[in-house]
Amino acid sequence: MEQRNKEEKSYGSILKASSLIGGSQLVTMLIGLVRTKFAAVLLGPSGVGLVGTYFAIQRFAIVLAGMGISQSGVRDISGARGSDDPTRIAETVAVLRRLSLWLGLAGALIVALLAFPLSQLTFGDDAHALGIMALGVSVFIGLISAAQLAILQGFRRIGDMAKAGVYGTTTGTVVSVAWYLVLGVGGIIPAILSLSLITLFFTWYFARSIEVPSAVIDFRGILRHSKSLLSLGLAFMWNGLLIAAMAYVVRMVVLREFDLAAVGIYSAAFGISGMIVNFVLNAMGADYFPRLSEVSEDHPKMVQLVNEQTEIGILLALPAVLGLIAFAPLLVQVLYTADFIQAGSLIQWFALGCFCRLFQWPLGFVILAKKRGGLFALIQTVASLIHLGLILF
Repeated sequence: MEQRNKEEKSYGSILKASSLIGGSQLVTMLIGLVRTKFAAVLLGPSGVGLVGTYFAIQRFAIVLAGMGISQSGVRDISGARGSDDPTRIAETVAVLRRLSLWLGLAGALIVALLAFPLSQLTFGDDAHALGIMALGVSVFIGLISAAQLAILQGFRRIGDMAKAGVYGTTTGTVVSVAWYLVLGVGGIIPAILSLSLITLFFTWYFARSIEVPSAVIDFRGILRHSKSLLSLGLAFMWNGLLIAAMAYVVRMVVLREFDLAAVGIYSAAFGISGMIVNFVLNAMGADYFPRLSEVSEDHPKMVQLVNEQTEIGILLALPAVLGLIAFAPLLVQVLYTADFIQAGSLIQWFALGCFCRLFQWPLGFVILAKKRGGLFALIQTVASLIHLGLILF
């Protein structure tokens, strides 16, 4: 009876976190679809393709400059909380914030210096170099926001994470649509920068409510905590780089083989196919990784968490995936315009691939909770190479 009560409590915790983050993800997703719809109508396929390409460059730069410390920060903060050591908690949070600031400045500078080569590599000319240079500012802002979000997740402030996501997306959508209405394609970069600033404001606002003791830490202490953050963070960074590089390379290949309109169609298919599964994964991941990290030395408990997480993920996502496959052409016309109708057949294939992630995703976090960063990086590298090979084929 006691074991049954524990299992019910565990399932309840997962469902509670999923409902909080899931509800915010649903609202965020719907508002994002409104923003995408306006972009499709106001900018057309070429404009949507340009937005997707800029975001791919931004994500790649954020991942590279961030070195995975925000993700590893969640693990370290969770571990520090599990030890009930206020000094360790305070030092971990302080070092995370400081490193994010330094790495953000470095990332912004690197993007500015490489703006012209990136424009040549991506678009074949220098016309977008200034736009890419401006993305450097969003990289700086994005890394600071990621640190605040990591603190919220490490402390398992699920409700605040949900609020930050909803408020940020809602405000960002209104501002982005305003830029598109006023400047058209010329409003893409201002919209991206505005969205970054709005996200920073709301993550900072909720993170500051967490009571963390002030930490006086010397340079040696910073190095010690930095080593812990970077040891696992580099594996996160490598995985993020692979994902961002795949997004960038695929769009570049499509652009070179076809045109920006084709990139827009691909971006539409990729976005719609992943939104349901990502909605489920993000909802569960907000609470799952911290919980798994807290019991990383208790293997039977980890097995239980993995099984529960996988079961709930499949139950939540399967009906949505089947619906996505059945109504893909209709969704394209509703969420975009008739110019994107070719995305329908792509969505059906992409949805099957996204469903497979529900099985491997909970297992991947076991490797991370055990701090086996090298093994995680190797697995992701092999998977990405296979992915790229199939796309080129």
